Amino acid sequence: KNHYYFVTTVCTNRSYIPVDVSNNMIFVYLFFCYVVLVGAMGKVAKRKSIEFERDSMNATAACDSLASKIEASGVWTSLLNVLRIAKSPAVMVFSNSGHYKLLHNFLCGLIARGLGHILAHMVIWSADEASYKALGNDWPQVSSISLANVFEANENAEKDAPFNSDGYAKFAAIKALMPWAANRLGFDTLVQDADLVWHKDVLAFLTNYDGAFMADSNRVDPTLRPCRRKEAPLIHAYVKTKNPSLFTSHECAAYRCVASVNGGFIFSRHSSRLQLALKFWFAKCPSIIQGRENQPALVQALKRIIPPGHCTYIGTNTTPTIPTFSVNRKKKFTPLTVLDVNTFASGQRVALALQARDRGDLVAFHCNFRFGWKSKCQTLQKMGMLYVQAFSVGGDVCTEPPFPRCKGGSCTAGKCIQRSSTPLLHDDT
Repeated sequence: KNHYYFVTTVCTNRSYIPVDVSNNMIFVYLFFCYVVLVGAMGKVAKRKSIEFERDSMNATAACDSLASKIEASGVWTSLLNVLRIAKSPAVMVFSNSGHYKLLHNFLCGLIARGLGHILAHMVIWSADEASYKALGNDWPQVSSISLANVFEANENAEKDAPFNSDGYAKFAAIKALMPWAANRLGFDTLVQDADLVWHKDVLAFLTNYDGAFMADSNRVDPTLRPCRRKEAPLIHAYVKTKNPSLFTSHECAAYRCVASVNGGFIFSRHSSRLQLALKFWFAKCPSIIQGRENQPALVQALKRIIPPGHCTYIGTNTTPTIPTFSVNRKKKFTPLTVLDVNTFASGQRVALALQARDRGDLVAFHCNFRFGWKSKCQTLQKMGMLYVQAFSVGGDVCTEPPFPRCKGGSCTAGKCIQRSSTPLLHDDT
């Protein structure tokens, strides 16, 4: 019976429930566990997980259709194949023709910063066939899967979808699927937005973490944004403070840690408890589609799984290489880390990001809180993180499609691609 309890707990990821079982049934349960584990290790290409999620989340018609198309178009099989090829952990980015300029800048940045070896870790989810083909031409050493069959022709999957727009809603749902899909197939992964640029080797920095997020805003750091009384009800709802109107700085920090995560940068190991939170995140597809964003759903999913005190903010006064994943592995929950806003900076406070860069502290910069290519391009120029050239000689890269070569003459795919008259894809900014 003890073997049965252990097996079902590990294999089905459910709570321990005592059940009277005869010894003759143990073999049946062990065989069931073997089948589950074989699928979890990625030896079974056809996934049934999407069907389970559709039933568990009471999906709306939009989410039901999305889940069906993802499975019918062979996304699970394609993802499994590329994850087997890519080096671990996989670095996954969602992109389309409208986002390709940003993706191109990120990849060129890896070359410019001496991080070309990261290309072997890359897995791109291409929303349209044009960007999928362009990626194969410009970056053949980068793995990718096509989502062209997941979108209808009238959904304009090739165009840029501004935050909180109707087009962004479906993109947001797929982004919520990405980290859980890789973890479910048994792979560690870092999922990031296309407008995020590395200044140093991010994977080397994340070696000692089980689950790590960038902060959505600087309020995660109480030294930058002190806790306020109006937050008391929210803190009480999560931390269960003794007095709904009062809280300690520690209780505020525990609440803010989970509430401040950013879905544009998620590092997760497939063996961590975080996988369950990511599963619940995608399960909230209906609210993501309706709200046209996935951030609130992510916070809700994390609060459901990560108890207060199990999320740690690594601030400037804390050594950022604490091996959080090795702390008490036998506990039910694995610590979650929100990374230092000075080390992993956002576009909300560019001045602080510039200071961190000049000090040598900056590891990565997320050019969020900027809308459209022109605005993001100008911010990246200011940060010294623009690595693509304009189409025309002497042209403004922020108003023209980028040249298919990396800035400074670096070649994208081991060969210099020269184009004299045709821009890279189309420019809809």
